[in-house]
Amino acid sequence: LSLTTGGPEHSYQPETRGAVDLLLKHLTDGTFRLCGMETLAPFVAYGAARISDEQRQEYLRLYAERLEEIATA
Repeated sequence: LSLTTGGPEHSYQPETRGAVDLLLKHLTDGTFRLCGMETLAPFVAYGAARISDEQRQEYLRLYAERLEEIATA
């Protein structure tokens, strides 16, 4: 999974809304794994609508790296 959030990373911690992987557990475990799929940790761009251009470029760079390496992950 690749996704963006409306809030910053600190808003998605266990003590706040909950960690993203826990929030997605029903999908990754309850749907994907039940269908026989293996899952990777999600790629998350936190607060995408409010970040600087530099932060956006860094997310894009990291996402490109993720896509290039996904076959061997």
